[in-house]
Amino acid sequence: MSNSKLGYLDAKREEFRRYLEQSGVMDAFTKVLVGLYEEPQRPKDALEYVKKHLGDDSPELVEFESMKAELEEYKARLKSLESENEELKKRLGENESDQAVDDSNATRTPSFVEPKADEETTKEEPVNE
Repeated sequence: MSNSKLGYLDAKREEFRRYLEQSGVMDAFTKVLVGLYEEPQRPKDALEYVKKHLGDDSPELVEFESMKAELEEYKARLKSLESENEELKKRLGENESDQAVDDSNATRTPSFVEPKADEETTKEEPVNE
């Protein structure tokens, strides 16, 4: 191989190494390998250890879909509760304004007055048989 071709390959390798360092891959590999080195009992399958400790901690697809559906249910429930809350606030505001009107008319006689009973109709007359 010529020197120019070797120089080109070295430059490509160096560029790739910088890419791995900047993206955090080198740090992740280093941490996993140090963890493997420090294990008191070396695992029988080192590759499985690396996969397990380097693997993605994201949930499985089924779990993700379940969580997504649950989130949609909670969003719908939240929307329902928010509209119910607004309705209750509205009704409370109406009741408070009605109460304010009632308080201002407190000197008036109440709108519901029990009628007086007629004495004649309330007395029971003995029945002669």
